[in-house]
Amino acid sequence: MIKTKVLHTQDVKGVSRSRRGFKILLLETIKRPIVSLSPLARQNISFVGRITHKCESKESIWDVLLDDSFNLDTSFLRIDVHPRDHTESLCLSLQRSSAGKLGKQEPYDPFEDGPISITKSASKCTHRLTIIVYVNDEGLVHYYFGVMKRERGDDCKVMDIKLNQEAATEVILKTSNCVEDRDNKEHCTMPLSRAYYKLDQVWTDYLEKESLNFRKGAGCDLGACPGGWTQVLVHNMRLTHVVAVDPGCLPDRVSQLPQVFHEKATLSDAILGPHGPFSVLVCDASMVWMVTMKHLCDFVPSKAKWLLPCVWVITLKLPFKTLGSIAHHVKKMHATIPAQLDEIKENMYSGENVTVRHRLVH
Repeated sequence: MIKTKVLHTQDVKGVSRSRRGFKILLLETIKRPIVSLSPLARQNISFVGRITHKCESKESIWDVLLDDSFNLDTSFLRIDVHPRDHTESLCLSLQRSSAGKLGKQEPYDPFEDGPISITKSASKCTHRLTIIVYVNDEGLVHYYFGVMKRERGDDCKVMDIKLNQEAATEVILKTSNCVEDRDNKEHCTMPLSRAYYKLDQVWTDYLEKESLNFRKGAGCDLGACPGGWTQVLVHNMRLTHVVAVDPGCLPDRVSQLPQVFHEKATLSDAILGPHGPFSVLVCDASMVWMVTMKHLCDFVPSKAKWLLPCVWVITLKLPFKTLGSIAHHVKKMHATIPAQLDEIKENMYSGENVTVRHRLVH
């Protein structure tokens, strides 16, 4: 179980770069290190740091930094403070604490004066200090902080990890011209779309670890165009037969795969029976989640024979992206989807003793 503590930075409106008004998650344990996350996941993360201490006095931070083998003569310190408005005062406090311990004159400029060599460069720094300033409901200030140093192998990987817009540059795509049913690039296994990485991560994090023999049947990709999820079914999950259902066109690198059959139709008109039985169904169709679930209930059970075990991966797309709307729809999903899955089960395996397991991942 991952234990989390949600901190809210000061509720002040501002541009995204200020980090004000953002939620900060403190994870007591992590299931998967950030360096192993796909670039599609990392581009949604603003910053990451190791938090090891909590205190109510800024002066205590310097003592911890010294204990972590910080050398005033050879070390360079990068300080990440959230919210950023506190950066200058905290840097000045550190400089004055270190100067006081050394008996030196009190500095007045946090970046030019003082014994600590402070740098903004991520590559030059030998130590990175992450500080989260949190004011509770009673007005008391708490400092959550921790130090990473480059000489530690795991820390070095995290210090150099690309996040946000930089991570987006690592998402490797070779797009295609689906309107003309022609691939602009040579036939290859290169991901066609960013959606490829979604199913790839579900496969890596969840399905690959399950001891399920789902390769006995065929795979079905509903709303397949342009074909990123179909690629995952073939190349990663190694299904020998995949039906890609979509009225649009598939690029050559997908449609010409020997394992793939393109059923150029909507779900309601698709003919799946001759290609079954099926054991895997995925759907990343561009529909609101309520419509997607209704289509699955109405059409899928009667279209073909379904084997056991049977694995489904469905993207439940939300109508709005506001926090209130997300919370409302996630609550509604938890309330309605179990009954819908039971209905699908009864229609697919009528009279059989079948157990349905499901997991909502947001």
